[in-house]
Amino acid sequence: MNIRTALVLSFACFSSSVAQAQQQLVARHSGKCATAESTRMGTQVVQRACDPARADQQWQVRGSGTGSAATVVSAGTNNCLDVEGAATTEGAHVKTFGCKPTNNANQQWVMRVTPRGTQLVAMHSQRCLNVAGADSADGARFVQGDCGDRDHQLFDLRAVSASSGVTSDAAEPLVGEWRWFNGATITVRSNGTLQGTNNQRGKWAREPNDRYVLTWDEGWIDRVLLSSDKRKLQGSNQHGTQISAERIGSAPISEPSGPAERERRETNTPVPSELRARSIEKRDCGTGDDPGCNMQRNGEYPMDASAFNAMLTALKSTPAEPARVSMTRSMVASKLITAQQLGLIINLFRSETQALDAVRGTAHRVVDRDNLTVNVTRFRSTPNKTTYTKIIAGLANASTTNDRLESPRDTNGTPPARLDLRRR
Repeated sequence: MNIRTALVLSFACFSSSVAQAQQQLVARHSGKCATAESTRMGTQVVQRACDPARADQQWQVRGSGTGSAATVVSAGTNNCLDVEGAATTEGAHVKTFGCKPTNNANQQWVMRVTPRGTQLVAMHSQRCLNVAGADSADGARFVQGDCGDRDHQLFDLRAVSASSGVTSDAAEPLVGEWRWFNGATITVRSNGTLQGTNNQRGKWAREPNDRYVLTWDEGWIDRVLLSSDKRKLQGSNQHGTQISAERIGSAPISEPSGPAERERRETNTPVPSELRARSIEKRDCGTGDDPGCNMQRNGEYPMDASAFNAMLTALKSTPAEPARVSMTRSMVASKLITAQQLGLIINLFRSETQALDAVRGTAHRVVDRDNLTVNVTRFRSTPNKTTYTKIIAGLANASTTNDRLESPRDTNGTPPARLDLRRR
């Protein structure tokens, strides 16, 4: 396990196992698209000139939980992007195989958004999807390799419509004009780009459950949630600064789902309590009867079972415990977990000292902090039990604002990041 690689991972927000809008994976170095040219199992993924009408260049990102990874499914074949043979070596081929419901870490990908593009990190190996040899020619193969900041392992996720090959307002509810929190007008275009009245430019990509990543040319990365009425955006940037926006004009009307639902939204009628209860009962965090699973913090739920189990699998495959600590911190840095999930993470460590290091880096991401005390029984040593109790007691004195809690560095004493002034 490459510790440096584990430290640089930043996990995008995926929150349910649903198929998302079709997208092209465009290699930054060549401008060409990831292509699965055959429907047969084991088809090598290659790059070809982009054509939005080609189904074999369209992919669906299917989230497997808030905070861990996602499968990337070929719209043309319904097969998954797969590291052949679950190999962990540099240069292992990336192909398409039938999607597996279990033991599928080599089909799980973490989207790491950077200012220059998106990296796809294989969950089982912690290596990045890239075009072999940085080749820009048609037919160059996709492989996995050590993660860096090189153009041949950076991708733009370009949304397309399943029917027409072109993203439209009807296919994408984010498209339109928005009044930003600082007064600027931001235009979100269907080709995946952003344009502001003060010459701001950037790109956007959709994630599951109406979440979006906005990557600005100035280096800012905003992660925002689109409201149910499609009229508001709310979120924060990579430094925890709050981001908000309101739509200018009418929202797209492609959305749901029956006259009753449309009437409810138009009249701002609350969702009936019995429907809310049914929705909540569906959550499963992989920890049995877990009181934290249905709790939210800043509008976000903790990891669901699929995401958490994938995380545990990845941690178990990392035998060196210091590396496992680093990997745990990275995986939970932008996700929420429950107290019971933290308990299962603690159980992965033979060394209680290493387990405490993992707790120090992750306890602030627990959604149900009042339940953390139960995990003290997972430590055998009385001094370690005392240390654990002090760690969780310290959380009660920490700031509960989003700016503080969304940045793990703040818990180590780093001053809050400067205000976001880029569009003022």
